Amino acid sequence: QGPRPTFRRQIGEGLRFVDPMDATHMSVNLSAGHVSIHNGFKAFNLTCTSSITGGMEALLIAREQIESGRAAMAVAGALEGPLPGTTRNECSSVVLIVEKAETAKLRGARIYGYVGQSMLNVYSVSKDVHLGRGRLAGRLARDIRELLPRGIARVRLHFVHGPTAISAVMMEALLDALSILDVRAAIAGDAGKGPADGCVAPLNVCAASLLASGEGAGDEEEGSLIAAAGPDGELALQFLKGGCPATIG
Repeated sequence: QGPRPTFRRQIGEGLRFVDPMDATHMSVNLSAGHVSIHNGFKAFNLTCTSSITGGMEALLIAREQIESGRAAMAVAGALEGPLPGTTRNECSSVVLIVEKAETAKLRGARIYGYVGQSMLNVYSVSKDVHLGRGRLAGRLARDIRELLPRGIARVRLHFVHGPTAISAVMMEALLDALSILDVRAAIAGDAGKGPADGCVAPLNVCAASLLASGEGAGDEEEGSLIAAAGPDGELALQFLKGGCPATIG
């Protein structure tokens, strides 16, 4: 049908009735751009479309852009609507406000925790545990060493994955990598549940982890490591720590 029906609908019914995922000849940033214009956002807007890691990518980019000075505050979110031609659907959304501590304090905002280093990488994972797990664990250990702050001895591991055969290999390799680094990992309750349908679940786990930590000082040796594994070997990692005096570290 091409772009014409979408264009007619946009003109006749309004922008909010257009689904950018169905509008193949229009920018996938359409919705983010509309929200930015409506709210007067002046830094940038960007849409990540990775099936499982998209929300985590948004948080990673938000942190990087604030650190670089390109933005003073960022809205990092994930949204899933009905997927054409499939019954799999999260139909939900989650949003995190990311900013520096001084900005949050000036506007009297509650600070839930510290957004630490992030990482997004693609790994070549064998579906055979015996062939892929050891090599993968070594590479993950090198990457996670750069991710965790010094002094962290224990992490609560949240593992969210898509419907793929490599998820079990990835989970075991993550535990092996933390063992190599002499970091004790407590597997969170959501780590072994069924596969995620989209990008909302990993970012929702980030939000839940910060909410659960509360406003207390917390243990300086503990933190949360959220891992989101996509269907093609991509892995997003995010370190979070609740009760810290800064939202960006």
